[in-house]
Amino acid sequence: MVLRAQAYAVLIAMAVSKRSDLILIDLNLPQIVGWASTDRLRADPATRNIPMVALCAHAMAGDRDKALGTGCGDLNAQPIVFARLPAEIEQTLVPEVNNSARTL
Repeated sequence: MVLRAQAYAVLIAMAVSKRSDLILIDLNLPQIVGWASTDRLRADPATRNIPMVALCAHAMAGDRDKALGTGCGDLNAQPIVFARLPAEIEQTLVPEVNNSARTL
């Protein structure tokens, strides 16, 4: 099931009530400044363990590292490369499996 929220408060309510498996988060959500949304999601006990992939229309050098530092599994700059998105989601959902496979 895919749910869509266009505001931070709606995102939190849906993530908690629907027990989300993954959040694709646009860092330009209305009602909250970009990166603060990921910080708030990680600070909230109800959402801190939900994997996230950040989406950003204005990604700059260093933004991927910043997204990883805020708890996102990856950053996909827009326009979204849809062919790459499934692999990013898989990496975010099962990082321990993917990381161990890389070290073999």
